[in-house]
Amino acid sequence: MSQIINLDNIYHRSKDRIDQLGEVFTPEKYVEDMLNLLAQGKKGFWSNEKIKFFEPTCGHGNIVLPIIKKRYENFLIKTGKPNKLNSKLYAYANALNSIWAVDIDLENVENCRERVFSFLILAILENEKKSLQELIDLNFDYFAQVLCAINWHIYQNDALSGLADKDSAEAEGKQTKVGELWVKNYGVKKIEFENTWVQHFYTCEENKTTPIEYERAQQFLVNLSEGYTRGLTHFKFTENVLVSKKLFKGVA
Repeated sequence: MSQIINLDNIYHRSKDRIDQLGEVFTPEKYVEDMLNLLAQGKKGFWSNEKIKFFEPTCGHGNIVLPIIKKRYENFLIKTGKPNKLNSKLYAYANALNSIWAVDIDLENVENCRERVFSFLILAILENEKKSLQELIDLNFDYFAQVLCAINWHIYQNDALSGLADKDSAEAEGKQTKVGELWVKNYGVKKIEFENTWVQHFYTCEENKTTPIEYERAQQFLVNLSEGYTRGLTHFKFTENVLVSKKLFKGVA
């Protein structure tokens, strides 16, 4: 997990990225102060399933990850059985389903996804006697859904244009050079907070279809169990945790 630990101490990657992207990562201490202020005087804030969180410039996850952790820990307590595997799975799924995070830079998105996924793996393995491969085999559908949800909820987008109304979206995106380039290359991708991965999956089921993302996730997990990583491009954020760390027995 060395890459993940090192990321905690990165506040900027380079002066060029500061100039081009305005990229400066929020230090951990300030994040904690911000989140404490956010929840101040609000009983049950972190375990309220109706609350959604949005990070418009997620960077490598310095704000997203603490939110996921706080949500997870409080959902876990809410179950009344914090040491049970099913409780851990429930807590993480709810935490992930209620957060949205975007960044205009794909490297940041992948870093953020990796850290959020790594937290899940560490949480799942804690006090468990089974290996990760055994746990995933026993909860195959859950992990396939999680892979999809991470890609769905943490993704590349321009927040300025994505949050604006239809008439002003392009103008909002063009407020920055990088935003203008984004709009030129990709157009406007409206951020739809109600369309969670879970909602998207249910909609597909109602229409008697299967999301292509879900099929890819299933195949990816099958491939891992058989010892190879075809399809890694769709779930690159798992590479350091599942592949490089050889947490699957068959992966060379």
